[in-house]
Amino acid sequence: MYGQIPHTTLRQSLPPGEYGMAVGPRFEDPFEWLDPYFTFVENFCADTSWFTIDEMPGPCGTLKGTVYMDDNQDCIMAGLETRVPNEVMVIEPGGYTAMTGSTGYYQINLPTGSYTIDQASAVLDEHCIGGPIPFNLGNDGQTITQNLGDTVLVPRDVELFMGSGLARPGFNHDLYIHVHHETLGGTGALTVSCTFDPALSFTSASPTPSNVNGNTLTWTLSQLTSFGNRHISINLQVPPNPGLIGTDLMHSASVGIVQPETNLTNNSAFHTRTVTASFDPNDKIATTSSQGSDALYFIDQDEWIDYTIRFQNTGTDTAFTVVITDTLPQTLDPATLEMGPRSHNCIAQMAGQGIMRFIFTNIQLPDSSMNEPASHGLVQFRIRPHLPVGAGTVIENTANIYFDFNDPVITEPSMLVAEFSTSVLPNSYVTGLELFPNPTNGSFTVRSPHSSIRSVQLLSAYGRLIMQEQSAGGPSIMIDATSLAPGTYIVVTTSGTGARSRTRLTKN
Repeated sequence: MYGQIPHTTLRQSLPPGEYGMAVGPRFEDPFEWLDPYFTFVENFCADTSWFTIDEMPGPCGTLKGTVYMDDNQDCIMAGLETRVPNEVMVIEPGGYTAMTGSTGYYQINLPTGSYTIDQASAVLDEHCIGGPIPFNLGNDGQTITQNLGDTVLVPRDVELFMGSGLARPGFNHDLYIHVHHETLGGTGALTVSCTFDPALSFTSASPTPSNVNGNTLTWTLSQLTSFGNRHISINLQVPPNPGLIGTDLMHSASVGIVQPETNLTNNSAFHTRTVTASFDPNDKIATTSSQGSDALYFIDQDEWIDYTIRFQNTGTDTAFTVVITDTLPQTLDPATLEMGPRSHNCIAQMAGQGIMRFIFTNIQLPDSSMNEPASHGLVQFRIRPHLPVGAGTVIENTANIYFDFNDPVITEPSMLVAEFSTSVLPNSYVTGLELFPNPTNGSFTVRSPHSSIRSVQLLSAYGRLIMQEQSAGGPSIMIDATSLAPGTYIVVTTSGTGARSRTRLTKN
């Protein structure tokens, strides 16, 4: 008897075929379940869910195991050693993938044969065997257990992601911040800051900010433990002004921790969302690291792609379970996947040759006619293309969204075309932006082709927000860059009408 507590039943030995799972009601009396054993007449209501276990072509076996932090480096998994969640495992040949769950456990069925398994992490390393680990599934039905003992390559690293829902005049705009601790130990207290677009007004946030100062929100939060996550959701109001349609809303956020970090480049992010009118509530949006174009992946500038899958319950009743499936195309590398913000708690799974599944159990998503603001949800993940990326490569991706037992809602394909930024100018940017002096040793002046500058953003070559300055509205502004490390940066300006311009800056 499971009562009202969600419960997962795991069966790994069922042969292929059709099955029905019968679920009975919860009893009023905790001992009432004993009655059928002592009485001959008893009526119970039950729900039955039918499912199919497909048969794999040819003989197959199972690989399973647990990824753990081998604290004493004895290559023996101990009970108190930390398990590693959300780690992508790559099995070759064949490009098979698996992802560890919250307990570090992974499992995958494979055709019989000889393989290697490798961990894709850039911050953890399997040290017991080192490199790809060979194994052999020689017999049909054979099960092999391969645990992976890890040590850390980076002592402490916290990463911040941003995502958002729709932005429509007169409606709410939901902004999400996801902070992830990629390694071991405690971080000390977190300080998270978010500056949202000044055109919007703040309504609420969960958790409640420690401080609200104009369009800047600040949180002081308890520490993250090993591989921990923290989610912040912010509700903003878009003014009921149709003139905002087509305007880019610009948000930024950063996180700081008490303990020292060796990598600070991933502690901040910026996010842009265009105000739209009519929309498809279920869609998939691709945003590249430079955010230079909605249609192009710049080979010489972009490093990764953020995919945001948005969904809305437009039915006539509450949705209790939402499942999203995404078969990654051959152009994307599943080993580089990182989880980003999500509107509700979800389980992320990866199987086969890069098949993603996001499961929102007991989401209780109301239908839009009963509660329109709460009927929306989203999930975001970051991934890199397979390298090298050739000019003209089309990166196309589609998601399937299942609401309970209904047929899937299939999103319109998200498409990016790989090009060099020097050979094409995206339509969303206007030429004529001037910087002088460029290269610079310190301060430089930005002059826009438009009559006014609303804001200036300085991005790293990998698309990270380094600096953001608000302008009084003149055609030029001086930026102090004396503290910047030498290198190449991207300068993005936004005018009072929302038009954007961009160009490169070199710091000597």
